[in-house]
Parts: sequence; structure tokens; C-alpha cells
Amino acid sequence: MSFVFHLIASAFPIGLLAVFWQLQTKSWRNIATSYPSCPSQQVLSKRRMQSVILPGGIAKFRSYKGIVTVSVSNEGVSFELMPPWSIGVPRVFAPFADIEVRPSTWYINAECYRLALTNSETDLLIDSELLNWIQDVSHVRLKTSWDVSFADCNGEPDESTASSHSVLV
Repeated sequence: MSFVFHLIASAFPIGLLAVFWQLQTKSWRNIATSYPSCPSQQVLSKRRMQSVILPGGIAKFRSYKGIVTVSVSNEGVSFELMPPWSIGVPRVFAPFADIEVRPSTWYINAECYRLALTNSETDLLIDSELLNWIQDVSHVRLKTSWDVSFADCNGEPDESTASSHSVLV
């Protein structure tokens, strides 16, 4: 009797954590479904402890602050969560051809950009420093949509600030 009680008492919190983790990583796993890891890519450079925000979901956004490793290859960019956050969460590989950069007003104290992925409904938000690093390392100029309607984090156009953003240097 005591063994069964302890087994059930232990399984409940572990099961609750597993359900919570599945909900927390749903947006990331949705992107990974469209953009699975590409093992044959040769990494040109890698940055650890980067921050990425995924808008949407139950809490309106998921912040992966300082727990993302970003790798650049000749073909695209990989995003991977660091352990232990990477448990059950696959690496995402986005080819350069599928990335469109859009300005965003998400960050209050820094310039940030939305990486809109062609085959995913979920975008990745990164700061300007990381975007510039990706373009510098890869020698690829990512597609931009500066003259298209500028959208804030909720996807609503904000025409007043659309023309104030300049092209990346």
C-alpha cells in the first residue's frame, strides 16, 4: 500500500511538469515541424547565451532569454535551446531564402526585428545586434519588408513609425 501511494504521489508532480513543459515549448516545436534541423550544414560561427522571443501562445509570448545557441551556416541559421531547456525541443534550422526581416517595436530599450519564416505562423524576435551578426557572418543580406506596413508585436500596423526605420548597416 505504501509503495503504491508513493508511486502515485511521485508520478503526479512529474506528469504535471511534463504537461507544463509541453505547453511552454509548443511554439518552438511548431517552428521545428516546418524547419527541422539540417545535420549536414557546416557551421561558420556560433553564439551561445542569446535571447529569442516567440510571440503568440497562451501567455502571448515565450521568452528564451540567454538560453539560445544561434549557429550560422552558408545555407541558413540554426536556433537551439541550451540544456536542460532543450529536453524534448528540437533544433530549428531556417534557410536564408525563407527568412524575411521586419522591424518590430517589441523591445523597449533596444532595436529589435521579427524574423518571419515563410512556412511558419510563428515568428522569431531578435535584437539588432544578433541580426547584424547573422548577416555579417553569413555575408547574406536577408530579405526585408521596410516599405511594407510596419507591424508591432501584436501584428497591427503602425504607419507612424514605418518610415523611421533605416536599413541595417
